Amino acid sequence: VVSTVVPCTAAIAQCNEDAIAAAAKLQVPGTGVQMGSYTHFLYVIPDGLVMTCGWVGLGELPGTQSWFSPDIMGIFSKGTVMQEMLHNFGLFHGYKDGMEYEDYSTAMGFGDSCPSAPELWRLGWATPLAQLNSSSFPLATYNTSTLPATYLGPTGVIIKVQPDWLGTLYRKNLYLALRVKAAGDRDLLEQFNGKGIRRFPLSGHSLPAARSLTSIINCNCLLEHSTARPRPLA
Repeated sequence: VVSTVVPCTAAIAQCNEDAIAAAAKLQVPGTGVQMGSYTHFLYVIPDGLVMTCGWVGLGELPGTQSWFSPDIMGIFSKGTVMQEMLHNFGLFHGYKDGMEYEDYSTAMGFGDSCPSAPELWRLGWATPLAQLNSSSFPLATYNTSTLPATYLGPTGVIIKVQPDWLGTLYRKNLYLALRVKAAGDRDLLEQFNGKGIRRFPLSGHSLPAARSLTSIINCNCLLEHSTARPRPLA
């Protein structure tokens, strides 16, 4: 953490995030910090810019920089910090029923918990327990799997269904995961605790998905063939 004093130029006074970053970086060499040793940079704006900026967090998508307000909704909010930093790695906001931010099971919505199943898969932070398609999951068959909770680790915590048996109607993959309120998911909302969550990314066969439909299902699943956080308003 490096404290810097930047000039109040017109661009900075208007909350130009690039101007804020550039001015802050100019002050770093005198602190002894080697910027070349770091890949990503976070900036906390001063109190005087909070209302002008109007957001609690902002992140490059993708990129290496993110900006935060200096309060409990900004830099001191785990969900806000996770969301903006994960923007840097290419993740979009979480959606539910077509509404942006309304997925409360992930920091990419308005949650304070770990990324969702397709987000973990996109990031390369989790591997599937099974990938089911017309080859691995033939018609008129059943498949029973024991799916570990995502908080337990990266290996085999997702079931990815590629319903290519739908032919030209195949436009979405289905991701199944079990979420449990523990470890990195200790701030998971109770409505998702111990629940299986299925997701249908809506942008085609692969992520990234700017929008997704999320629903909660019971944990005992028998698979068969059947068809920049904004500042809250006061």
